[in-house]
Amino acid sequence: MSISPDVVFSNPERIEIGNGVTIGSRCHLWAGHAKGRIVIGDDVLFGPEVMVTAATYRFNDGYPVTKKKMDEDDIIIGNDVWFGTRVIVVPGARIGDCSIIGAGALVRGEIPPMSIAVGQPARVIGQREIGE
Repeated sequence: MSISPDVVFSNPERIEIGNGVTIGSRCHLWAGHAKGRIVIGDDVLFGPEVMVTAATYRFNDGYPVTKKKMDEDDIIIGNDVWFGTRVIVVPGARIGDCSIIGAGALVRGEIPPMSIAVGQPARVIGQREIGE
């Protein structure tokens, strides 16, 4: 495992990191305050400035927003996933094995295994082919 010295972890007791993971500079992994977990498989590569958050403030519950409850949901990241620079992953995301998430993508919902996904929100534009 290789973790850049300027990576930020929030609620690390709810973050599981597999073997052979590389987390690039200025990444943020924020598990939920109460229950939202981040589960990362083996051999995952995080480019710089990736944000993964398993919790988000409820914005329709009044003000100030920082005093409101948060919605939390687990994030599951499969094996051999590659995140480009400045990807954002929000609560409830599921990313299948061997997927590539392009730089600047916003991932919510499910990305099937072997997918290449880009955009905001991320959408599948191709399939990964694993050669020798």
